[in-house]
Amino acid sequence: MLSTLKILIPVFALIFVGFACRRRHLLGATAASELNRFVVWLALPALLFDTMAHSTWHQLDQPGF
Repeated sequence: MLSTLKILIPVFALIFVGFACRRRHLLGATAASELNRFVVWLALPALLFDTMAHSTWHQLDQPGF
């Protein structure tokens, strides 16, 4: 149970922070689409590159996958 909460609490905390920032007008009306573009075009490719760079061949060679 504790391990599940360790994973879920940061996710819901980010959702709450985004909600609070929008309610206080710290983020504009187009903030969601701009954050989406950032994640798709910059953050995910960087995460994928970093994961592949630090993986071993044994971890990458998964023929059944």
